[in-house]
Amino acid sequence: MPGILEQMEKSIGHFTPENVTQFTAFQIARKLDDIPRLHKYLIAADRYPLATLIDAYKGAQCQRDNFLSNLKRIINNAQP
Repeated sequence: MPGILEQMEKSIGHFTPENVTQFTAFQIARKLDDIPRLHKYLIAADRYPLATLIDAYKGAQCQRDNFLSNLKRIINNAQP
């Protein structure tokens, strides 16, 4: 049975974060066990401040299905 690193490599190839933003997105996806959807986390990290992503992660309470919902809620509440 392949280990987690081998599974991750197969699902996303050789991903190496280029900056803190990408690293944070990668860590959130990893902690939520959602590496196959890493591209969504990277897009969100590119569009929104890291503090917003971290708040959404905390609100998700480690449930990947809630992360994007929490992110949308935070963003909508921040708009005038």
